Amino acid sequence: MEGDETPEATLQRELAEELGLVDFEHGPAVWRRHHTFDWDGRRISQKEEYRIVHADRFVPVMADVAEARVLDCFRWWPIADLASAEERLTPLSLANILESYLRDGAPSELPNEEVLVD
Repeated sequence: MEGDETPEATLQRELAEELGLVDFEHGPAVWRRHHTFDWDGRRISQKEEYRIVHADRFVPVMADVAEARVLDCFRWWPIADLASAEERLTPLSLANILESYLRDGAPSELPNEEVLVD
């Protein structure tokens, strides 16, 4: 979040910057994570909230120049393929989170924050 942004405004900005997605339905929060990692010569500690977003299929476009330098591709994944992916997905339990959401709907309470330190 930047400044006094609301979570919804942050989601709108981030999806526009990182995917070019501007027309979508805001959905519920399903996961939280505190991730600490090195980025562009700096140590970053960020708190993240993962939300379900409903949107029609679209062609993603990365507008964030710094992140575009490290992005090698966009890929659409069938949910069934996520559990066996060889790539490191974020969050680590993405397959379980999505399967649970599709089966049970949004959690009544968010699970404990996942902590990841690289």
